[in-house]
Amino acid sequence: MHMSSIHQKILIITAPSGAGKTSITHFLMREFPVLQFSISAATRDARGNEKHGVDYYFISMDEFKQKIQQKEFAEWEMVYEGKYYGTLKSELKRIWSNQRVPVLDIDVKGALARTAAIPRKYPEHFCRTSLRRCIENKIAGPGHRNRRIPSGQGKQSLL
Repeated sequence: MHMSSIHQKILIITAPSGAGKTSITHFLMREFPVLQFSISAATRDARGNEKHGVDYYFISMDEFKQKIQQKEFAEWEMVYEGKYYGTLKSELKRIWSNQRVPVLDIDVKGALARTAAIPRKYPEHFCRTSLRRCIENKIAGPGHRNRRIPSGQGKQSLL
């Protein structure tokens, strides 16, 4: 794929917190190697085994606000009281420079707050959790219809 066509693509996975965005994101990246996870910036502390620069860019509130003022975010939002999350424009450029398509795993508020760095001219596809075929048809595209997104255990599934 040429840089110009990669530069025109972004995949945004958005849903409320806890809805399974990370599971969907990891599945899609395994199935489609051209996809690369876009690491979000966050003002919260790392949890468990999370690592700076791998799971999130953990930064201070002051640094986050400075980056807002300098217009360094493609999108950002206060998702929880006093806890900010956002996608740095530099992160998108880093992924595009690697000839990959960024996958943004963002909260609904962040998706609504996106800026001109993520133009609305790109097609948007909204999938309800019960519409497994939506991902297969819209994300996978022609020639990939035989790939199935596995169901989860119990009452929950990836889609």
